[in-house]
Amino acid sequence: MSALETARQRGFLDQRRRNSEPNRQAYERWCWSLKIPVVRILRQSPRSRFSIVLLDMYTTPNTLSAEGEQAAVELCQRIQPRPERSVNPFGAEFRKIPHAQAPKFAREIFRIATSLGYYLPDMALADARRRSCGERRRTAAVA
Repeated sequence: MSALETARQRGFLDQRRRNSEPNRQAYERWCWSLKIPVVRILRQSPRSRFSIVLLDMYTTPNTLSAEGEQAAVELCQRIQPRPERSVNPFGAEFRKIPHAQAPKFAREIFRIATSLGYYLPDMALADARRRSCGERRRTAAVA
């Protein structure tokens, strides 16, 4: 099974190996087409015992709610007592996540980012879609 297929099944891309740039691009395109968030695991440095977990919401029409941000912070504190983190409505970056716990952490972050109540939909985009669908229906009914 390829790294890309594994990433699609798990919900995150593990980029701790070298030469993973083509996989990153393909995975982000796939996330963009499905409108799901991008979650990636990176090495903190070549010989570090820690990983970096990134959450990017730019591939979705959603942002993290205050509850989603708080849930991500609480999850991070359970994994690492003194983490380095940056969380905002458009994504998050978690540093000093132990390598062994990084896949489980990334899976939980993906679950938080896609759980109802932990994200806020972009209402302007939803209204635009609703208007365009309404216009198509009216045009089809008139014809």
